[in-house]
Amino acid sequence: MITLPPTLEVSRDVVAERELYEKARAWLTADERAPGIHASDLLMPRKGYFRAVDPQPYTDRQVGLYMVGRVLHAFILGSPDLAADEGSKHNEDLGLYYSPDKIRDGVPVEVKTSRSWKEPTTFADLDIYLEQLLTYMAIERSVEGKLWVLYLNAKDANNRTAPTFRVYNVTLSADELEAVRLQVRTLTNDLSFALARKDFSALPLCPEWACGPTECPWWRICQPPGRYENEVWVKRRSR
Repeated sequence: MITLPPTLEVSRDVVAERELYEKARAWLTADERAPGIHASDLLMPRKGYFRAVDPQPYTDRQVGLYMVGRVLHAFILGSPDLAADEGSKHNEDLGLYYSPDKIRDGVPVEVKTSRSWKEPTTFADLDIYLEQLLTYMAIERSVEGKLWVLYLNAKDANNRTAPTFRVYNVTLSADELEAVRLQVRTLTNDLSFALARKDFSALPLCPEWACGPTECPWWRICQPPGRYENEVWVKRRSR
């Protein structure tokens, strides 16, 4: 073991930190996003709208989160290519660009990383992940899907945190699949109409965890009803 010298000096280099953030930001945004509506836009149509009409650069927090996710995707999927896959496929029927992480024998596989301290106890705890996977299943017309999640802060039997894989098989009936396809088509049409009219007011609000002055760069433009004018709600979200 090396003994640290008593005269050792350590100082934080914020200039170098900024250079690393900018380099990571440039890497994350190097690939041009295919023009049009993407499957990911349907998860939060209002943010999908604003991303199209008023794109904003990634915040430092987003850079850190997305960079880790991109690297883990490449490792889990066994691909050396770390480039973004922004709309590599296009479905003419639904009018959507989409980029499934993997298709295995016609079955979409979605890979996610989670910072949650708790494992899901019901499928509602996986809602945003399942919504994206169901969208891909609807596009691919598959009644099966797979969700791979790496929980970064999971706890083991000794209450120690350690990254942990969880794999979930997802199935639904043919009728349910058609119902999801109808929802996908409706949301796509609604978003397309909003973009054409330059009016987002009819689009559904984003989930609460993704809404607020610290979470959304378009908060003051969107002014979500029931939230924007509610001081108590804003203070609760800022904690």
